[in-house]
Amino acid sequence: MSIKDLTLDNVLQSKVYVKPNSSISFGTPKEYLEPFVELFDKETAPIFRLKVADPVINAEDSGLRNIAYPRVMIEADLGESIEGFKSVVGLVYALDLQKPVVKIYSGYNVQSCINLTIFNTDNLAQQEILGDYKKLYEKASGFIQNKTAEAIEFKETLTKLQTTFLSESQLNQLIGKMIREASKLRLGTTPIMQATKMLDDNSSQYYVRPDGQFSCSKFNVYNAVTHSITNSNDIVDRAIKTIQLSQLILN
Repeated sequence: MSIKDLTLDNVLQSKVYVKPNSSISFGTPKEYLEPFVELFDKETAPIFRLKVADPVINAEDSGLRNIAYPRVMIEADLGESIEGFKSVVGLVYALDLQKPVVKIYSGYNVQSCINLTIFNTDNLAQQEILGDYKKLYEKASGFIQNKTAEAIEFKETLTKLQTTFLSESQLNQLIGKMIREASKLRLGTTPIMQATKMLDDNSSQYYVRPDGQFSCSKFNVYNAVTHSITNSNDIVDRAIKTIQLSQLILN
C-alpha cells in the first residue's frame, strides 16, 4: 500500500471510485469531503491535510488518466491550543473494504512530528457507507464545539503521562504487557516493536539514555509508538490504534 499527500483540490477533482465486482455505487469525493470542510469557521479556516492510498488509474483512448482514490484521510489543523500540540479533527473513508466505512476523530498532533494523540474513546466514531454515515458530520461538529472541554481533559492526561517516569524494569514490564495485549487488538505488535528499537537507538528522539542515564516517561513510550502508527501506511485505523495504545498505557 502506498500513501501520498495531496491538496484538497486534487482529491475533489478525482473520479468516483468503482469497486470491482460490486453493485455498490459510491459518491464523489466532493460528496464525502465538502460537508466536513463546511463545518469549519470560514474566517479562521483551518489548514487541511490530506492523504490518499492506492490510487486506481484508468487511461482513456485520448491518453487522459482518470484517477480515483479508495482511501482518503482529511485532517483539519485548528492550530496550537496546548503548548507543543496542534488540535485536529479528522475524517477518513475506505471504500475498498468488504464493508466500506467512514470514520471521524478528534485529537492532537505533536507539533514537532505530527504524531496523532487521542486518549478518549468518545473522540472516535464510525459508520458504514451503506448506513446513515451523514450523521457523522453532526458528530464532527460536536467535536469542534467541544474542543475547549476536550483540551482540559487532554492536558490532565498528558501531564500524568509526562510526569510518570519508569525504571528500566518497569519499562520492560510495560513493553511486555503491551506486546501481549496488542496482539489481540487492532493495534497489533508491529508499532510496539518498532518503538522499542527507537527507545534503544541513540540517534532517536525517544532514546532512553539521552545523557548517559536511563530516563523514560510513559509519554516517551506512548509517543514512540504513535510515531510508528502515524508513519505507517494505515490511514484507516490510525485513530483506533492510537486510542487502544492509550488504554494499554493508562490502565
